[in-house]
Amino acid sequence: MKNEDYINILNFYKLSLPGTMKNIKRKASRVISNKFCRCIKALETKYKSGKAIGICTRSVINRKGFKRGKWTCDKSKNKTKKNILVLRNKK
Repeated sequence: MKNEDYINILNFYKLSLPGTMKNIKRKASRVISNKFCRCIKALETKYKSGKAIGICTRSVINRKGFKRGKWTCDKSKNKTKKNILVLRNKK
């Protein structure tokens, strides 16, 4: 992804921009991954896991013009782990 894509994500959610590009990328990926994981957790009660992932991928990631790469949602109570999501541009 380009640097302006990360800035656009933060502007879309009306969040402040950190000082360095490294922090901007980190904050944008955390925002998207948290929304993605919250969506999955909310839909897993209604749908099976695979269908919930597909719905959330389309609504949270694909509609913003990105593709989903590897991802993990933290399922433990340990707060040291973070939700991780790798985004790529659509081609």
